[in-house]
Amino acid sequence: MAFEPIELAKIRYDLCPRHMKDKQFWRIYFLLAKSYTSPYELRAIQKEKVRRMETENGKAKDVTTVEVEMQESK
Repeated sequence: MAFEPIELAKIRYDLCPRHMKDKQFWRIYFLLAKSYTSPYELRAIQKEKVRRMETENGKAKDVTTVEVEMQESK
């Protein structure tokens, strides 16, 4: 989902009109967005690692994310 720059500027002023500077607003916005999206990004990274392991080892698709986490901790 891509936003046009004009749409983002409108969202910014709809959420917080003139109460803080742009730089401060966007710093807070992206910090909060990152905390929300991080679990999904981590899950996508883990799935990609599992997929890569499956193709490298020729294993069936029953490899779980837990195995990836255990392997990373070694």
